[in-house]
Amino acid sequence: MLAWVSRDIFVQDIPDDITSVEQIPDEWMPSPLGVTTQAVRDTVIRQVPHANFDDPNLGYVSLSGADIEVSLSDDVPLMSFAFHVRGDRSTADRFVSEVLASLQLRAFDPESDSGLFEPV
Repeated sequence: MLAWVSRDIFVQDIPDDITSVEQIPDEWMPSPLGVTTQAVRDTVIRQVPHANFDDPNLGYVSLSGADIEVSLSDDVPLMSFAFHVRGDRSTADRFVSEVLASLQLRAFDPESDSGLFEPV
């Protein structure tokens, strides 16, 4: 049985050594991601060549069983971006995991027990 979801995953600088949002120090401030908006678009397109970035700040990725919007900004430096997921959780999580691993980034997932996106 497929697990259908609608959720948002927020990519931001996250301390490497934490396993839960509760471990983020109160005084901690995120740094820039260290990647550009173009690098995110290029990575998404490498994973899914038919991804649509007609609007350079909003990408549409259609997978078998899941649709994902990639919401970007023109901010330099890039501080954050988001995945808006609808569909099969397993399919979407594989895609998000691949993009994050390629960019060496982490993300918040309010739906997870830890508050962090757990790569698959």
